[in-house]
Amino acid sequence: MSYTHLCPEERYYIEIELKKGTSQNKIAEALERSQSNISREIKRNTGQRGYRHKQAEDFAQERHKNKPKEVKLTDEIKGIVNVRIEDDWSPEQIAGRLKQVGAPCYLTKFRDSCRRDSFTYAANRRCSSHPASATD
Repeated sequence: MSYTHLCPEERYYIEIELKKGTSQNKIAEALERSQSNISREIKRNTGQRGYRHKQAEDFAQERHKNKPKEVKLTDEIKGIVNVRIEDDWSPEQIAGRLKQVGAPCYLTKFRDSCRRDSFTYAANRRCSSHPASATD
């Protein structure tokens, strides 16, 4: 069973069934979800007035909105990286400089990006400084 988020209709069903006194196991079977998934849902989203589907949906959306997201390279950081690549800085040197100025930089992703960019840069530089001969 692969994991998918509960939809608002499933949350509404959980609320109705809990009010009827249905067990979590029976709710899980009806929704074709694991019992632990239903248990976590109820535990995370029960407020002072019990489990309410609209409140549960709001709580889930808020948690999703506030969870840490992967930081992507911004245009500003890409500009800094490109300038340093042109100055023949290594990925480690560029990552170190970005860290000094407080810019987020994941060295592995940066190194992969740097390899692609520096390869393109180096290839372009070679082509412009050493034009291919007619025999190539």
